[in-house]
Amino acid sequence: MKALSVATPLYLLCISAVALANAQTAPDKDHWGTKFNSPAVELRATQTGQRQLQGHTAVSYNLYASGFPKDQAFDLWMWQVGSDPQPAANALLNSEGKVVSQLADRARRIDEDPINLVLVGGKGEPKRFALISTDGRYQAFVTVIPFPLEIQDGPCRLSAELAAPDYAAVRFTATGFPPKEPLTVEMHSEGEGGTQQQVANAQGEYAALIFPFVKGKQSGTVRFKVSSAKCSIELAVPWGQSSYRLQ
Repeated sequence: MKALSVATPLYLLCISAVALANAQTAPDKDHWGTKFNSPAVELRATQTGQRQLQGHTAVSYNLYASGFPKDQAFDLWMWQVGSDPQPAANALLNSEGKVVSQLADRARRIDEDPINLVLVGGKGEPKRFALISTDGRYQAFVTVIPFPLEIQDGPCRLSAELAAPDYAAVRFTATGFPPKEPLTVEMHSEGEGGTQQQVANAQGEYAALIFPFVKGKQSGTVRFKVSSAKCSIELAVPWGQSSYRLQ
C-alpha cells in the first residue's frame, strides 16, 4: 500500500514512491470544492485508522470515487492552508471506486496498491484533495479535517476551521438552527470585537470568516459565540505566535 503522508511544510514526510508524471496545471483555488464537482460524480474520504507518527497523531484515509468512468487515468492533487495546490499522485479506480496507484492483475501476479493518505495536522485544519481525469473532463473534490474544532448544544453545532497560517483567519460555521432564525453573534479578540444581530440562512446555517489579529499583539484568543432562542454555542481559538500545534 502506498502511504501518502501529508503534513505542514515543516513536517512534510514524503510522498513515498508515488510517482506523478505529466501532471496537469493546478486546479484554480477559486474553483476548488464540491460545488465544482463534475455532474453526477463524487469523491469521499473514509477514515481507516490512527497511529503515532514522529510523536504526533496521524489519521489515515482511503479515497473513494463514484460516477467516474473506471477506464480513466487520474491525477490526485492536495491543497493545504498556506500553500498552493500540489500534485500528489497518479491514480486509478478499482471496481469499487477506491483510488489506487496500481490495479490488481492476477495473471501477472500484481496486487492492488491503494493510495493511503496519512495526515497529521492542527486543530480545525482542513486537508483538501481533488481527483481530476488526465483528459480534464471529470473532477471531484473532498475536504477532511482530521482534528475537528467544534462544540454542540442540542441540535446546534459551531465549528472553527483554520483559514490562514497561525489562525490569522478562522472560518466559523454554525449549523442546526431553524431556517431564518434570528441570531446574536458575538466576537471578541483581545479586547476588540462586538455583538451583531444576524439571521440563519434557509438551511439554518450561519458562517463568518474572522481575522482575529490585534495591532500590537503577537498572539491571543478569539472567542466566537452564536445564540438563538434555544441554543448558545461558543468556541475559543488561540491565534498568532505558537498557536498552531500538530496533534
